[in-house]
This record gives sequence, C-alpha cells and structure tokens, in this order.
Amino acid sequence: MDDEKARFKAIKLYLDSQNLQTEGSASTWNIDIPRVNITYNTDVAPIEEWFVKFRMHHGLNMFTTEGTLLDILREPILQWELGEKISAERLDAVIPHVINITLSKSPCADDVAVIALICNATAQGVYVGVTYSGFAYDKTKWFNMTNNLCPDQEDVCDDLSLLNIVLTNHRLIALTTMGLFISEDLCRPTGKILRFTNVTFCGFEMLSTCFYSYDPFHEWSSCLPQRFYGRKRFSKRPVAFLVDYQQNTGISIFRTQKKSVVAVYNIRNRRLQKKTKFPVFEFPNTGFLPYGMFFHPETHFLYVYGNEVWLSSDGGNSFHLLISLENEKIVKTNTCVYTHSVAFVSDKGSIFFSKAGKNGFRITDVEKTVVIPGSSSFLITAILDNQTAIAEPTMPNKVPFNVSFPSKQWFMHNFGTVNGKKWDLKLDTCRYSIQEYNHIAKNVIKYLDLDTTYNFTFRVTPQYTAYPMFQMRLINLIIGNPSLLEVTTREYWDEIDSYILEFSVYNKFYKQGKSSIAVIIPEASCICETSAFIITLKTGCLYGKSIHYISPVPVTAELWLQKAPKDENGFLILKQLPVNYRPPSVHGIAIPVSDNFYNADPSKPRMRNYFKTSKASGFYKKCANKSSRAECNCTLAEKMSSLSAFSDCTEKVLRMSYPVTKLPIHFNLKHSSSIKNLSFPYFVTITEVNQRTNWEVRGINETSGILKIRFYLTKKLRTTVYSPDSLILNLYGSELFHFKVSTVPGVSHCNLSDEFQIYVDDAPLAFPGQYLTSALTALLIGSIIFVAFLIQLYDINIWDEVKHKFGQFNKVSPSQTSNTATATSA
Repeated sequence: MDDEKARFKAIKLYLDSQNLQTEGSASTWNIDIPRVNITYNTDVAPIEEWFVKFRMHHGLNMFTTEGTLLDILREPILQWELGEKISAERLDAVIPHVINITLSKSPCADDVAVIALICNATAQGVYVGVTYSGFAYDKTKWFNMTNNLCPDQEDVCDDLSLLNIVLTNHRLIALTTMGLFISEDLCRPTGKILRFTNVTFCGFEMLSTCFYSYDPFHEWSSCLPQRFYGRKRFSKRPVAFLVDYQQNTGISIFRTQKKSVVAVYNIRNRRLQKKTKFPVFEFPNTGFLPYGMFFHPETHFLYVYGNEVWLSSDGGNSFHLLISLENEKIVKTNTCVYTHSVAFVSDKGSIFFSKAGKNGFRITDVEKTVVIPGSSSFLITAILDNQTAIAEPTMPNKVPFNVSFPSKQWFMHNFGTVNGKKWDLKLDTCRYSIQEYNHIAKNVIKYLDLDTTYNFTFRVTPQYTAYPMFQMRLINLIIGNPSLLEVTTREYWDEIDSYILEFSVYNKFYKQGKSSIAVIIPEASCICETSAFIITLKTGCLYGKSIHYISPVPVTAELWLQKAPKDENGFLILKQLPVNYRPPSVHGIAIPVSDNFYNADPSKPRMRNYFKTSKASGFYKKCANKSSRAECNCTLAEKMSSLSAFSDCTEKVLRMSYPVTKLPIHFNLKHSSSIKNLSFPYFVTITEVNQRTNWEVRGINETSGILKIRFYLTKKLRTTVYSPDSLILNLYGSELFHFKVSTVPGVSHCNLSDEFQIYVDDAPLAFPGQYLTSALTALLIGSIIFVAFLIQLYDINIWDEVKHKFGQFNKVSPSQTSNTATATSA
C-alpha cells in the first residue's frame, strides 16, 4: 500500500461493550475513522498505543466505554512474515506436544505480542504467533520459524527447540537450544520473510553466564563486574540482571553462601562500572531464594520474587516485603499497563494479585492473636502453662515493656487453624476515590521540553469510613529518575478532609531522558478501579511541536487550485513555475547550480541546462527513477509544500513584484492546541536553500541585551543568528528565493525549522544585461548627436543628397524603354 492510500485508510477501534446496551448477541461495536484525521505519518516506527475513552448518551442515559487505539500500519513486528505460515489444522497437530509457552509484549503497544510454543521432542521446531489485539480476537497469525533460524540442509538443527523469546522495538530475539538469534531491523520491512543472525559468545563461556547488550545487539558484555562483597566474591551465576533505563544503571541479584543481595551499578558508555551506586542491599531472611526480577511497565517499581516478593521504588536502594510464602515460590509474573495490575503465579498454581507500587498481603498460618489498642498486637506461637505464652509482636517498636494490662484492656481473636478455620480473608471494599483536575488518563505520556512546565492536581477523598482520617497523607509521589526532573509540591486538606496534592514538573538540566512519576494511594484496596496514576515524562522534543512561517498572503488549497488567482488590485498572487525549473545562481540566471528541481518532469528536458556546472548539478527526489511526472505521485499537500524535500512537486509559489524591500517575516510556534508567536528567548538562523546571496535579513527594535546575546551566539556558532522578533527581508534579485529558518539549540530539545518561498517578478535585467543595454543606448544617442553636429558643421543638405541619389536610381533611357515595349508587343 502506498503512503497516500495508507494515510486515508480507516483506523478501526474495537471497544469493550461491557457498559453498553447492544442489540442481539453482539459483544463489540466498531467505528471507522479516516486515518488522516488522527495521524499523517506512515513510516514504520515504534509508537505508543493510545488509550481512548468514549462518552456517549442516548436520551437521558449516559454510557462510557474504553479501548485502545493502535496504528497497525506503523507497528514494526506487524509488517513482517516471521516464517512459514501455519494453517489451523497444522497448529492443532502441534498443540498436544506443547509443554510450555512464553510471551513477549511490544514495549510501546501492550496489545501487540509474540507468543511462542515450547514443545517436546515429538514436535521440535520454533512455532510463534503474533497478535495485535491482545488475543482478544481470533486473528493471531502463526508461523514456523525453524527454517529462518537454521540454514537449509544442516543436520545440526534437527534438535532445534525454543527456550525464550523477547520482542524489542527494533528486534525479535530468540533463545534456542542452538544459541541466540537476533532478527534484522523490524523498522525496515523488506517484504520478505524475517531473517536472523546467530550470536556467538566466544571468550565468555568460561567466565560468565550473564550478558547484556544494546540494539543492534552486535556487542555483548558481561554483567558481572569483578567486585568483592565484604571479603567474599559474588557467585558467578547471578539469579537475574536488569538494565534500569531511567537511572541508567545495571541491577543484579546474587546469592551468596548465606544471603541474597541486590547490587546496583552505574552504566557509562554502555559499560558497567565497578563501583556500586548504592550500598549492597541484603534481604533479611536468609531463607529467601530469589527466582527473578522485573520492572512494572512504564513505572519504576522493581519487584524481586521467589519464595518471597519484595518491592523497591527507588531503583534497588531499598526494598520492603510484600508476600512471604510457605513451601511454594513465585515462578511467573504478568502485568497490565492500563489497570496497573500485577499477577504472581507460584509453582503450586496459586495466583496472587496486586496493583503497581502497592503493599500486598502476607500469607502465613497464625494461631490466636492478642490485641492491645494503642500498642503492638501479639501472635501466640506456643502455650507454656495456664498463665504463660510465647508470642511474636506484630509491631516491635510499640511493644509495652514492663506494663500490666487488666483483662478489659485487651481482647483475643482466634485466627488459628488447628481446631478448624473459623476466619476468612477477603479484600476490603474500595474506600478511596481519586480525582485529577486536568482529566488526564491513568497512563499518560508527556514530552517535557526545556521551556515546558506541567502542573498536576490530585484529590483523594475517603469513603465509607467509620471515623475521619484527619490530616492523614493519602498519596505517595514516586519519581523514577529524580536527577532528571525538578518537582515542586504542595499538599493540604480541604474542609471535608480530602487530601489534595499539587505538583509542578520541569526540566532540571539540558538533558534528555525518561522518568516515570507514580501517584499512588497506598491504602487503597486492589479492587479500586483507580488507585494510581502513572505519568511517563520524556524530556525531549514535544510531540507535534513546530514552527511555521506566516505568509503575507495566506495560500489555501482553494486559492492554490485556482488557475490564476488575483488580489483585489488585479495582481497575480501565484507564479506558475516552468517545468524542471532551477533558480538563478551567483553566476547568473542562465547558469543554475542548485541541486533542487521545481515542477519536475523526468520526461522533459532540463531548463537552462547549457553549461557543465549546470549539467553536473540537480537531482530528482520524489521523481527519482521515474519516467514521467505522473509517476512521481505528488499529492496536493506536497505540491503546496515549501519544503525542499518536495521541490519536485512544487508547481506554484507566492509571487511578489520587484523590488521586495522591508518585507516583515514572522513565525508561529505551535504545539497541540497552543499557537503563539515565535519570540525571545528563541533565536533563529536563516539560510537560502539554493545558495543565493542577493538578499538581506535585518532585525529592528532589538534591545541591547538581545544584541549582546545575538552577537555572542553568532560568534559561538560561526553563523549569523537573529532574534525572531521584528525581522525584515530585502530581496535584491529576481525569480525564486527559497529560505530555511531553524531555531538555535539551547531553548528547546526540538530541532525546529520551516521553509518558505518567494518568486520576485517584473525585475529589471540582471547583471550585466542592464548595464550593457544602458551603455548601448547611450552610445547610440551619442552617435546621433555627433552625426548631427557634423552635418551642421559642414552645412550638408542631407535631403538634397538623398533625392539626388534616388533620382539617379529612377532615371530610364528612351532606347531601353522602346526596346522593352517592342519585346512585349511581339
């Protein structure tokens, strides 16, 4: 599908109709929206999936439903055939031999995933499926990747089986019994089956079993710095290793002889440093056997799991216990980005559910509990006699030492199981509601530029509580990368005891990166629909931020489509460019040297292509390797564009009459729905795309401070820098001028630029034609005056001389006349 058709292809949204009244047995409904109404880009690239919410009404009834919006034309993995396609019948034959599955989601789109089947020896091979709907619909495509991973006719691959698979933004990585395989770049589809290359770890086998790498995964490094922990060296077999992309660190879990520890190392130039960033964290329970580790997606919550589950919100510096298990361990985990849910699966088949960043529950068998209001409670573990018992305090810091309590000041609950379980454990109802004043989504991605500040306000209100929670802090604010952001907060309680948190976020340094901000209600129940907001801030160029030249005459599509539009004074507004036009150069109009063609047509000769320098320059872009203009497939937007990338398509440009002097030039700064004038502190550079020099830009009404900054930047950048306020343009030449305006780095992470074109018409002859014409005219007039002077000086009668000459020519002798007449009559 070509780009033009792709832009207008409908985007289909599939929405959950759980809260909708639908007809018949329909469980979903859909709506088609032209793609161009949402996005214009068609390049294959990893982009975030959108969460959408629809509010509808019918009569007096209101309906709300939510869903996801995925641009399947740009999602990298969806553009490929991963191998030989598998029919439903063949897949059914493989399923009985599946002993396990492994799943990997797209980092940017949670609905896009690759599922791989791990089979026994009977059905050896690599079988994978790809979905773009989170397996909600029966549209999974299945492939056999065996022939992709192993060359044909190689017996060594007869026993090939899959161990694990990972999907990144640019690569598909498969770990097999025959080694590690890396795919080609997913963002560059070829229309062919995806190819893989085998990675070898020559020289590492005897030193390490842990490696890490960055895209394109050509170079691998050991994730084991040669460090000592105390006087003992770490085990060379780490339990798990992760790269923290927010804080740029490497996090490892090691098991020593007696304890499990977490070590965090800085990464510089993609290499682990020997010195740890934090002191090594020791898990207090010597019986804790870690099994794995993961970050909750889009947050900075780090989970370590095994026969216990621990949570860190500061990148591995500290942890607190969530779950402690008896005779079982967590072996698998899964997460949901949208609901912030976390699921833990044990080797006994138990499933434990929680929310991101929240405290879980501790699972242990207890007997009777002694409760003392205001002090620690005690869990009775043994009875010594009728008056003495051994107990464990639940809050050791609040144990009342050497204090006696009468029988009416304490009471006992029976949570024992010896004589039969008389209690039940269940989740509490949701007792808190959270509101964000700007109505942002629960998962939102925002781009933070240097001149941008975001303000957020959250309000948490207790509900269904038996007593007021006076002045109780109800929100935890957790920043993933504190070194990247400057956050200022303000908190207070209103008249109904609602807790309100206001905070502002802006860039701390001229540094690009990513950080999450988690707004968590730690006391909220797991069944609360909303107990957290996850804000992902990417310090960099704002999505959609741009600058635009303000034309003195707005050229709309309707105006451009007119054959010869004129203003109220009858002046022709647009200039129709000749075919294969190129503007003049410093050598003259007849010697163009620009690489840009305008109104290109490969089937017609190049204009002004007389000299060697002209013939050696000039290249087609949109019309490259085409035989006619029709094959260039220029869209109306490209024909109207002022960008040099689309010069092949340019047919008409804004026309002005010579001379063009003191023409004001202004620019807009646009982002989302905000449009304002481009002004200080921004500075710009202005260049002529075709290297013309007969023009001038000057600033007016510049203050001394702006002049000093401008002169400093001009010297520093070695190019002329202008303040975008009050600029004027003088054009001293004719025909097409094509300018590019770019912002100077330092005010924004964006490389902002725009281009504009002006055609100067009705100009006098260019040098040296005008001077030659004037000189010849003066010479002719001078010659006439000189001849007249000579005639007057010598008293020559020009008229008599002329009549005398013409008289001689007209005289005829009588004999000649007679002979002629005789010949005629004969």
